Amino acid sequence: METASIVTFGTIMLILSLIFAVAGILLLVFGIIKTVKGKKRIGMIVTGGIFTLIGLPMLLVSLIFTVSSGRISRDMNSAANTSSALRLTMDAFKSNDPDELYSIFAKEGYSGDALTREDAEEFFSQINGKVKDIDVTGSGLFSNNGTKSTEYTFVIRTDTGERYMVTFEYMTQDSNQNCIGIQYLRLKQGRDTLCIFGKEPKIK
Repeated sequence: METASIVTFGTIMLILSLIFAVAGILLLVFGIIKTVKGKKRIGMIVTGGIFTLIGLPMLLVSLIFTVSSGRISRDMNSAANTSSALRLTMDAFKSNDPDELYSIFAKEGYSGDALTREDAEEFFSQINGKVKDIDVTGSGLFSNNGTKSTEYTFVIRTDTGERYMVTFEYMTQDSNQNCIGIQYLRLKQGRDTLCIFGKEPKIK
């Protein structure tokens, strides 16, 4: 079920259950009042009781579902952002194009200076050959108060047979949209660190 569908379904359930509960209580109250006054309204009381018994539990379930659906929606959006960040970065590596890599750098640094186009050029200049294969070897998620950043570690191989390890952090969510993008990038070959750009976001 898509995010919008989940939220819509939860809202509809909440409205229907509220109508059932209110209608049931009103029927029950008016039925009792009329019966006390001498007008037998047993059918109204029974109907009101049934509506109330259906509406109140349904209202409780709807409230729980609506709250949960909001969390599901946020989690799905976060997962989509993370997936998109991974795809964009892998495409940029494979393109061997500094401009494409630079386009997904964050415009502003979260914990330090933002990465530059010169950093993108330096990154590719340290790689012998063109990137052909990429394997994701690890990942981590950092989150606090609506700010989210994902760290990935890649092993990339070039058409010359060279093997490198790339670690980067991509901020996927923040109140400052200029912080969205790659915040930190490191390139290693074996035990040697070839270059480090940016600063790892300190999300607190």
